[in-house]
Amino acid sequence: MNEADPPILITLDDQKGFIWDADDWLKLRKEHRIVGNLIGSLANIPRQDVVRGMPMVLLPEEVTLLLEKNIAVLMKVSDETEPDAKKEEYKQYLEKVQKEQEEFLSKSRLVNRKISYKMKQFFLGFNIKSNPWLKETMLCQGEWPYPKTAFETLKYRVFKDLWEKGLYLTNGSKFGGHFLAYPGDPLKFHAFYVVVVHLPENSISPLDLVRHARLGTHTKKTFVIASTNSENRIIYSSFEWTGKT
Repeated sequence: MNEADPPILITLDDQKGFIWDADDWLKLRKEHRIVGNLIGSLANIPRQDVVRGMPMVLLPEEVTLLLEKNIAVLMKVSDETEPDAKKEEYKQYLEKVQKEQEEFLSKSRLVNRKISYKMKQFFLGFNIKSNPWLKETMLCQGEWPYPKTAFETLKYRVFKDLWEKGLYLTNGSKFGGHFLAYPGDPLKFHAFYVVVVHLPENSISPLDLVRHARLGTHTKKTFVIASTNSENRIIYSSFEWTGKT
């Protein structure tokens, strides 16, 4: 990160890290290979859940990495913030936006019955790309609790190691793993690896190995177990299912 660039703001809420600014989301993805997970609704089609919008929630490993690399800072809403005052401020904000949209739509009807694409963007709320009622004066330093356990520590080490190798990483739970590893942006590439983090003192059954290997092969991915050796160095073991006995 350029020393002149301000750190990206991660907002802590319910022990999760959120990115609210769309510019920060783009920067994290393009410059730092941090994908996260968009969980917001789109302004023009809020009732669908196929395509998501801001904010973005980060994996705990992503938050830890960004803080360690001094790419971001973690802040939370101060406990001293008055909830009634914030409700009133939010109410006033909604009234202001509604009034602006009504005036904008009224003017567009006077000029032309058809609303231009740019006007439609404004009317539907696309111009809002950050949390408009979250002010710097409301924030204080947040404490990040991850990792705590030996397993969480190993998960973060694996995440960091693969990230430093140039891979993109996302949550791998839908394929039975901890991470999915991509050779490039997930918008352009399919995942190459399903990574399962495994503590060396714990055993893994042959049935689990077969199950993971078959799932990985059938989804055109390589199943990888990430663990540590006797020197506490991270090692990777890959498995594929051939279907032969």
